[in-house]
This record gives sequence, C-alpha cells and structure tokens, in this order.
Amino acid sequence: FERYIGARFAYLQDETVSDRSTLLIGLNDPLVPDINRFQQESQNSMFGGNIGARFFRETGRWKVSSNLNAFMAYNAQFNSASDITFDEDGVVGLVVERGENNETFVPMGEARLDLAYDVTRDISLRVGGHVMYFFEGLTRANSLPQGLNPNGILSGGSPFSPLANVMNQDTASYGVTIGVEWRR
Repeated sequence: FERYIGARFAYLQDETVSDRSTLLIGLNDPLVPDINRFQQESQNSMFGGNIGARFFRETGRWKVSSNLNAFMAYNAQFNSASDITFDEDGVVGLVVERGENNETFVPMGEARLDLAYDVTRDISLRVGGHVMYFFEGLTRANSLPQGLNPNGILSGGSPFSPLANVMNQDTASYGVTIGVEWRR
C-alpha cells in the first residue's frame, strides 16, 4: 500500500457538426443560402493537484493492483461556433465565427482495479477496469438541432450575441482493459 501526491493534466473536447441543405427542404428563396454548415466546439484544459493511494499484492501467480485518487483542477474553457454558407456550386458565401473563453474549477475522482496471472516467468495475462468521473464544471457543445440552436445564425442567432454554452456539466468515463505483459 502506498500513498501519493502529484499534479495532473486532463483535456476534454466536444464537437458537433450539422449540415443543412435548403435544396432538400424545397425552399427556393434567393435570400436563404442553399447549404449551411454549422459547427460548435468546446474544449476543457484542466490542470491541478492529484492525491491518491495504490494497493499491490502478489500471491503465487496472481497479482492484484488498484488505484484510487482525487483531482482538483483549474479548467480553462474555450467555446466556438461557426456558420459557413455555400451556394449550389460549392462557393463559400458567408463565414461567421465566434469564440468565448471561460474559467472554472473541476473536481474529479478515479478508480482502477487490475488482475494479472503469470502464465510463465516472463508472460502474464492481465484484465482490469477503470472509472473516471468529472464533477460539474465542464463545458460541452450545445447539442440542440440546427433549427433550434441559438448559436446558429440561420436559426435566429445573431453573429454578435454571446454564445449559448453548456458550461457546468459533469461526465463519466469507464472502460475495460485486457492485455498480455511480456517482461524481458
């Protein structure tokens, strides 16, 4: 059993892209562009302190290891939205891009458990599980459809209005690892 303290960097990006063609809708209004590509992106760059504990035990051919830690991070957020319109020949007609920076703090928890079996002295089989949870404080791209999204200029949004961001979200990440370890 060992305790540790340190620093950690985490990065989380979220993006949405929506293409809308008025040719498919059937509008023949010359004031409405034929194709609009609406794109949003959000980025979370987190840096902060990490504190945790590891447990390791070996019994015969079996090895068990686990890790449990907590992380408190400063989060530099960046959000952007862009509209690009094209005519029927693919010529760009209008480009509107907007961006916004924000800052928050994000706490996080993480747990990991691994189990390994030594097949030979140099080869072992390993299986494990991992869970990571970011508490409120993340920014995400607004996932409303293009016609309802206040960040798009074709849905009534102004290119000069502030972005309607989702700024205080939480998220979880989990997975399973399976592998072979070869010691030389």
